[in-house]
Amino acid sequence: MDIDDKAESSRLPVTRGGAFRHFTGDALDVGLDHRLGLHWGKACVGLCNPPYIKPRWRRHFGEIMEEVGLSHVLPHAEDIPADILFIAQNLRFLKDGGRLGMIIPDGLISGERFMRFRQSLIESHSIDQVIELPRNIFRRTEAKAHIVILTKAATQVLHIPVRQLSSTGELSDAMTISPERGLLRLDYGYHSSVRPSRTSRVVRLSKLIASISRGTLSSRTRKNVGYPVFHTTDLTAGMTEVPSEFALSKEFQKVVAGVTARAGDVLVARVGRNLSDKICRVDRGVIVVSDCFLVLRPNVGEEDNLFKVLNSPRGRVAIDAIAHGVGARFITANALMKICF
Repeated sequence: MDIDDKAESSRLPVTRGGAFRHFTGDALDVGLDHRLGLHWGKACVGLCNPPYIKPRWRRHFGEIMEEVGLSHVLPHAEDIPADILFIAQNLRFLKDGGRLGMIIPDGLISGERFMRFRQSLIESHSIDQVIELPRNIFRRTEAKAHIVILTKAATQVLHIPVRQLSSTGELSDAMTISPERGLLRLDYGYHSSVRPSRTSRVVRLSKLIASISRGTLSSRTRKNVGYPVFHTTDLTAGMTEVPSEFALSKEFQKVVAGVTARAGDVLVARVGRNLSDKICRVDRGVIVVSDCFLVLRPNVGEEDNLFKVLNSPRGRVAIDAIAHGVGARFITANALMKICF
């Protein structure tokens, strides 16, 4: 079924034979079971690639969510995106033990906001496999997505296999995570970045850091203060140190507002397109940073080591792995602290 009357799936009855029937219409229609001639709870398999939109809320959406136990996953029902509604509609059609294969956005897989959604799936069904897809796999979008396969109303498997599909079509070996870790995130890239190495001494980034903070001045506010504020646009390609002109004079150090960084601190871009390319250190003085930076203050004696691991190829890959979003991606301090090297 597809709402687009020009969808490629409409050709299936012709190209694949009479076993296929295609319907044009709204998959969230209140009377969809009658339209398809398929009773709720009778389907064996569902395949779904939902649209990544936020539809205008309709009253029967609440009934769809309530019937499959997903009405509680977000504080406000009106904030529920179409992908969750499509998942709920598919679950309504499936019989117990039926399988659902779906392509869902990265936010549902890794975002803190959707932790209760993941919890509901894990507690009520069995997530059998998650495959992380490469960015740009869909035309006209950089959105990262994942294939999720689950069994309705089954006991959750003890170890959830997560994999990654490369841009050249190669599928990685499975890495297994516990359901408890799956509640936090289900993406292969993240778990591979925080998984301890078997071949060398393991160091969790949090062990190198005394504190982590976020800048407080926005890119707009920084233009209205009388002292220099270091922003991500000031960090050009290949730059590893904050330019000396951003160091505060002693007079400004006495009156400055906002988070500051000092010599030895490492700055990591918190938001932007190329986060892993936006890493630098403070070589001297005191610097005010914008809210687009995270300021990492290393433990005494770990200044060089902290910058080295973050600026290494492995560090850059790990930062890319924990980044969310489309276009202007972002990372959280909590996810950064859990990276292992």
